[in-house]
Amino acid sequence: MGKTSLLRASNISKSFSTGDTVIKVLEKLDIEIFREEKLFIIGASGAGKSTLLHILGTLERPDEGSLVLNEEDILSANATKLARIRNRQIGFVFQFHHLLDEFNALENVCLPGFVYNRDWKSVREKGIQLLDYVGLKDRLNHKPNQLSGGEQQRVAIARALINDPDLVFMDEPTGDLDEKNSLILMEFVQKLASEKKQTVVIVTHNIALCSFADRIFELKQGSLHAIK
Repeated sequence: MGKTSLLRASNISKSFSTGDTVIKVLEKLDIEIFREEKLFIIGASGAGKSTLLHILGTLERPDEGSLVLNEEDILSANATKLARIRNRQIGFVFQFHHLLDEFNALENVCLPGFVYNRDWKSVREKGIQLLDYVGLKDRLNHKPNQLSGGEQQRVAIARALINDPDLVFMDEPTGDLDEKNSLILMEFVQKLASEKKQTVVIVTHNIALCSFADRIFELKQGSLHAIK
């Protein structure tokens, strides 16, 4: 059975200006992401990995190029529709997790579900199930400052999954963790991909974490180069 395309990015370019200097970060870049695959993007610090991930996830707009998600041209969508696409079809996990300090773990996980306007009770039940799945059922009522870095990152993963997204982006998810917790987190991500058939795109500078990737690309000089 052939692969099914989920996201296609074509001719993506992005530059930033610093005074009179223009820095080209991405230049006519193409990438296609398939359903149920585990795709890693590696590259040196400053290569533009996070910029690319933000563009693929519609958090940032390219200077030029097209982005097709589920056969829909999403760059032509207005801000309201883009926000809905992000909420319902895309999950994000960032290096510093961005949990809200005033809310406990369960509330942080459930917030995107409430934005989705789903039934409060069903969202809460799903949040409890996800926290159990990531091994934190006994931490439901703990606030972020009562959790370790690895636990906070697992809360962030549960939050990214609350609306059953088609695609989950992870931007340096182990960048703030020590080696032991990095391995624990990546073992969980591997479990997520294999058990839930989740499409996952992970940006990292550490190629040692890419052992279970289906494909690996290196971002270098604005272009992607296949490694695996």
